[in-house]
Amino acid sequence: MKANPISAYVQHYADLMRQLKFRESHYKIVGEITVNFSAIEYFLTSLTSRLINPSNPLAAALALKKLNLRSAIDISRTVFLLQVRDSATQARFLPIIDSIENLRVKRNDIIHSMWDYDYANQRIGFSDIIIDKKKLLRIRNESFTLEDLEKLCREVTTALNQLMVFLRDWPLKQQPNNA
Repeated sequence: MKANPISAYVQHYADLMRQLKFRESHYKIVGEITVNFSAIEYFLTSLTSRLINPSNPLAAALALKKLNLRSAIDISRTVFLLQVRDSATQARFLPIIDSIENLRVKRNDIIHSMWDYDYANQRIGFSDIIIDKKKLLRIRNESFTLEDLEKLCREVTTALNQLMVFLRDWPLKQQPNNA
């Protein structure tokens, strides 16, 4: 009988999961990235829903919650540019939203891929099946260190802080262009 490659990989992964020391620090950082991105998503949804329908932001927020993060970021950018015509305000907001979009891609690489642990070299690898623009399937394999993950976490935290400062300092009720 031919060996089942999936069974072998499942056993390999189960063995890796038992080696806690290395992975616990990675899981903690991934958790922080995930929580901070949830906050980013919440604040973007709040901002966008108030720009779409200031008199009933809950209705817009419910619709936005059904979107994936990429779409929510795109809609937030678009609605902001339509509603807020002040170029200085746009110049403050656009780098923040662009940073969030770039970090979203990195976050997805970490969150939505299959991990593999290289304990000897203190690296984590991830694999993902990609469908490229020509509709061809390929498997992408990359690896990262704990330091790489910590750097991403700092970048996500910085983007969240920038968004919160922007929202704190920007008087929403005075800004939308209702023309």
